[in-house]
Amino acid sequence: AGLAAGGWLSGCSWLYLVGVAVMGGLLYYEHTLVSAQDLSRLPVAFFHVNSAVALSLFVFTASDVWLLGGGG
Repeated sequence: AGLAAGGWLSGCSWLYLVGVAVMGGLLYYEHTLVSAQDLSRLPVAFFHVNSAVALSLFVFTASDVWLLGGGG
C-alpha cells in the first residue's frame, strides 16, 4: 500500500500501479514457496523471486517515467 500511495503522490501513472500489483503477486508467490516444515525451496524463494520483484518494479517504474512521463 505504501508503494502505491507513494506512486500516486508523486504523479506516477497506471503503469507504475500495474508494476506494484505484479510485485505484490510475486511476493505472495514467494511466501507460498516456503513453509516452516519445508525450507528446501528457500534459495529459490529468496534469490530468484526477490530478483524478479526488484527487476519488475524497476522495469515498470522506468517504463512509466520514460514512456508515459509519470513521476512528476
